[in-house]
Amino acid sequence: MTRLEGQRRVVRETLAMVKRKALVVELSALTLRIRLKGSRWSYQVDYESIFLLGAKKAADQQREERAAQKRRGRGWR
Repeated sequence: MTRLEGQRRVVRETLAMVKRKALVVELSALTLRIRLKGSRWSYQVDYESIFLLGAKKAADQQREERAAQKRRGRGWR
């Protein structure tokens, strides 16, 4: 694992496409920047926000799966 300290940053191009352009992710010590390849503007997001969004999406998905199981279970009674 590489620790990001100070002004160091890691830039990676992803396979994810938006508007037929690859997404580029720039990692720094406290934030992440995401932009379309070739563009100069980007969005800056802190890692805590990304983690909380992922946790919320996982909880929503679990809730939907449980509701679907309950609906399937009612049909057999």
